[in-house]
Amino acid sequence: DWKPKYCVIGGIIAQPWMMNMYRSKSEYDIAVIETQARRPISVKVKQFSLQGARIQNDWQGPQMVKYKNKLHPWKYIVILPVS
Repeated sequence: DWKPKYCVIGGIIAQPWMMNMYRSKSEYDIAVIETQARRPISVKVKQFSLQGARIQNDWQGPQMVKYKNKLHPWKYIVILPVS
């Protein structure tokens, strides 16, 4: 089952080549406040390096998945990390 994530590439608390994934924008905001206050981050963060990665573009654009209980389809891309 897919879960929505708030993804940030680079930004104020990561290197430009890093992608951080948060459960929501509000959790990202908490992480920013805690980082700037030099406190440990209290929210869950998944972090991936994008150095050398590429976007799988076999479909000429984002893909979509439709769930019965959602009004609009979710769009997604596939990022292939370096092997």
